[in-house]
Amino acid sequence: MSCYSRYITICICLFMFFACNQNDELTKNPYEKEVDGIVYSLKYIPTSFLINKDLKSSKDSFESIKKQYEDHYYFKLNMNTKTGQNIIDKLNDNYGESETLEIINQISFHSKKKLKLRINDFEVSSVLYHLDKSFVELNGMDIMVVFRVDELDELLNSENNVVAFKFENNTIDNHQIEFLFDDVIINQLNDA
Repeated sequence: MSCYSRYITICICLFMFFACNQNDELTKNPYEKEVDGIVYSLKYIPTSFLINKDLKSSKDSFESIKKQYEDHYYFKLNMNTKTGQNIIDKLNDNYGESETLEIINQISFHSKKKLKLRINDFEVSSVLYHLDKSFVELNGMDIMVVFRVDELDELLNSENNVVAFKFENNTIDNHQIEFLFDDVIINQLNDA
């Protein structure tokens, strides 16, 4: 499969994931941080979850679906408000309309290098991300973030790792959101 075909396949899968994922049963207590009334929450999405979800709605074989997902790690970063206020309105209140437009532009088109996994002293940028704006009023902004397994395997296989998901958001007062993973997530990444 060509690189372009694989990219298109992943984009289609991400679209399907967001379209079907409004009441998912993934991590019950995602990692959360609040900054200026904006709640950032992160969920690790196991490839097995994505494969099983696709198996329900696809005529493709398990092996062909597995090949679409197996070389990547998937995370969902959500930006929402603590009070349930629309995230766009909250950004407008905090930063003004023109800065809010810049924030959304940066998150929509320029975040690939700002979404990273940090393993000990090494940082690896995401290979793909997708901002879903379909349900902003209900769910905030969901950003699906994808990392390549082969870029992380060697780093993850050493012992006593400190692993964190990092979001460098320079447009929002230079916020740097970092979620340190517990052993459960680290073990799931090692076993993927």
